[in-house]
Amino acid sequence: MPQDVNMSKTSGNPMPVSAFAMNKGFLAGLKAGYIPSLFDKYVAAELEYNYARTSFDTSKIYVTNSGSSWTLDGTNDMHAFFFNVKLRYPEGWFHPYVGVGPGLAWVKQGDLTTTSDGTRAGATATCFAYQLLAGIDFDITKNWGAGIGYKFYEVKPNFGDNLNLDMDIKAHVVTLGVNYSF
Repeated sequence: MPQDVNMSKTSGNPMPVSAFAMNKGFLAGLKAGYIPSLFDKYVAAELEYNYARTSFDTSKIYVTNSGSSWTLDGTNDMHAFFFNVKLRYPEGWFHPYVGVGPGLAWVKQGDLTTTSDGTRAGATATCFAYQLLAGIDFDITKNWGAGIGYKFYEVKPNFGDNLNLDMDIKAHVVTLGVNYSF
């Protein structure tokens, strides 16, 4: 559930400083974690990889500072790695948690097509990312579990090479997962 993507020009960019609407996208990922007994199983650490894809909502019409109107078309792909620290409740068969995860994201903005300026070549950027986490994991058997979670992530790539713009990408994500514990 992406929020509007905020863009600002860095130099020589005809796009106005604005927020652009995104379509709903998808996210898939993998995690590997460790629950140390040192903290009585109330703290968990995990490494996480995510792949997310969204696209601009082509039904929206934008008016530039010069008064021309156009639509924006293009896809946005992100590969992100996070180091999450979660506070969790270890007792019983369900385990609520909250957490935070700083990370690194590689973002590829596909070619951007506007109705007035034509197509501008896409670009890639590597940048800092972070996420906030909340959810509940459920024990099914001794080793297997399932979970439902919520995450808010923010990524701020700078596409200075081709697109001459900065983006502020924010998204709310609901996840479903299957867990295996060793």
